[in-house]
Amino acid sequence: MIDPATPPAPAPGGTIKRRNPLSRLALRAFFQVHYVWCAVRRKLTDRTQRPRSLGRAMLLAPPMTRRTVWIYWDSGWDAMPPLARLSYDSWRRRNPGWEVRLLDQETALALTGIPAEVSAKRMKPSQLADLIRLELLTRFGGVWVDATTFCQVPLDQWLAPAMPFGFFAFTVTEQRTVATWFLASAQDNPIMRAWRDVAFSFWSCASSPTTYLMFYDFFSLALARFPQAGRMWRYSSHLERTQENILRYEYLTKDLAPAFAQALERGLIPLHKFSFREAIPDSFAGTPLALVLECDTREAMEQRAAMVAR
Repeated sequence: MIDPATPPAPAPGGTIKRRNPLSRLALRAFFQVHYVWCAVRRKLTDRTQRPRSLGRAMLLAPPMTRRTVWIYWDSGWDAMPPLARLSYDSWRRRNPGWEVRLLDQETALALTGIPAEVSAKRMKPSQLADLIRLELLTRFGGVWVDATTFCQVPLDQWLAPAMPFGFFAFTVTEQRTVATWFLASAQDNPIMRAWRDVAFSFWSCASSPTTYLMFYDFFSLALARFPQAGRMWRYSSHLERTQENILRYEYLTKDLAPAFAQALERGLIPLHKFSFREAIPDSFAGTPLALVLECDTREAMEQRAAMVAR
């Protein structure tokens, strides 16, 4: 339940202010130029930054106090496939001191207060989920996980030291951006608030998405437009997504299973992110997926998922 004593961060406007046609065109042109720059920047290598003194506001950034794991499936629990239910179960079993909360589209929109004129625009379900995660974490804080992620190490064992300024995301250094399938934030964190404001500014004047990677570009633009957010991110703990994401597509590759098992034993992988583009075969024994799910047949997987209670 949402604590009524905790004042939520301001909603993204409730109703979007109408812009005149010239300002709409100017803002869209600004975003288009930024997208071109981000596309070029993805080709560049990362450069080290010279350390600067940390501002007082950064040192006083509030920690994350809300112990909620947010999981979203737009059509609700009854429509969740077995793998998504097992993902939900992994976060709940390994984090007993946390509330693991599943939201569908109706409950998520009611909780976030995203204006209907924004949610009704021509966006993909994943893009609406992007706005929902930004607004949830800005308003309430907590941890957002995609329903294709699996918890391996309890959050209490690694997350707090990784977010000294109240925000954490796995980095993608070669693209100078972040992975969005796992995000952690304190309530009203400056980085998350800036990211949200840029995203809603775009959707206030656009009727459809421009590029597939625009959500990542919003993050880069937020750091550029809001200096405090940029400084906080620069000096945050940066953990690469490679180790956590290495089996994103190779989850059925048996040759990778021995090294993967050793990494699990050493506690090197706190969570797993999969993109289930290949059909799960009747038997997947000896694969990394079998190690994560702790079963090796599709029948056993479905039986375990059927036993998961919300």
